[in-house]
Amino acid sequence: MFWIIAGALTLVVTLAAVWPLLRRQPVSMPSRAAHDVSVYAAQLDELSADLRRGAIGTQEERIARAEIGRRLIKADRAARQMSDGTAARAPALAIPVLIVVPLLALIGYWNFGTPQAGDMPLALRAAEPAPTDVAALVARAEARLATNPEEGQGWDVLAPIYLRMGDAQKAVTAFGRASELLGPSPARLSGLGEAQVMQAEGRVTDAAAASFRAALALDPQILLPRFFLALQLSQEDRFAEAAPAWEALIAGSPDTAPWMPLARAALDDARGRLGGVAGATSGPAVPPPSQDAVAAMAQLPEQERQAQIAAMVDGLAARLEAEPDDIEGWKRLIRSYSVLGDGTRAREAVSKAQDSFAEGSPERAQITGLGQELGLTPTQERSAP
Repeated sequence: MFWIIAGALTLVVTLAAVWPLLRRQPVSMPSRAAHDVSVYAAQLDELSADLRRGAIGTQEERIARAEIGRRLIKADRAARQMSDGTAARAPALAIPVLIVVPLLALIGYWNFGTPQAGDMPLALRAAEPAPTDVAALVARAEARLATNPEEGQGWDVLAPIYLRMGDAQKAVTAFGRASELLGPSPARLSGLGEAQVMQAEGRVTDAAAASFRAALALDPQILLPRFFLALQLSQEDRFAEAAPAWEALIAGSPDTAPWMPLARAALDDARGRLGGVAGATSGPAVPPPSQDAVAAMAQLPEQERQAQIAAMVDGLAARLEAEPDDIEGWKRLIRSYSVLGDGTRAREAVSKAQDSFAEGSPERAQITGLGQELGLTPTQERSAP
């Protein structure tokens, strides 16, 4: 397409240069020689009138008439040549033009327009003004927003730039302002949650989780919030919830998604912890599932998979009977019962966990706080041992 357009333009320019050399006479412009003929003829008439009035003598009239007549004859001869086209046509000159114009165009493109042309020398590039960097553009936008803080579009443009620059605090502010002024959207809410995670140094806080849930409420198909919500479950040791969350994310994500390696590793970790493998202070009561068993469980129907998960939770409970000082194990067990909807056993686990630690100890306080967070009341009040 480029060569077709370039060839057509070259043809048009070449014809425009050659046409005046080939046409026989100017189309609408009278020749200078024809104008001179009419002027000299008028001068002869005026000369005769001056002689009749006595303004000039006979001798002077004859000398002037001879000079004007000579000029008139010369102009008339030139006018006749122009009318025959001999003065306007130059076919010998047209041929070189037909060759030179396309040739010059091709040489010029080959030296200055071809992609294979060499780089500009460093000295010449250094002499050019440097392009404005991102920091300068951000500073200019910030100055504009300082005078017009209600410009939502400016906040919307700056927010992802702040996020890429690693400025979490400014990113949180910008995403928040953009959502206030332009209205919440999945992209703005996801960006806000990601900035809040960055602000918390990688922890998915409750505020970030709320932002991600709000994004999912607007677009249930968006994947980034689902990743961070699953990550929060793993960070809080809520592995009975984290495992299906990671499974759903992996099933709905393309293989090239950047979070896939972490999601697969987190899923394996959650499954292993549900079996009592990770986080234990000694050997588990229930042996860890093999890779084949994990793959087979993933293919089971939902009810059967839940039954196997419940069996793993029971294995964790059995281990804690023998090792009651595992605070993280008690947390996982309480959350697991809560997720499975077994409130009675969850409350019993809270009571047993409280009995396992001394009154006023940090571990007991953590168990009490977790029970309050999940809305669980122990089956009976326990006194300090």
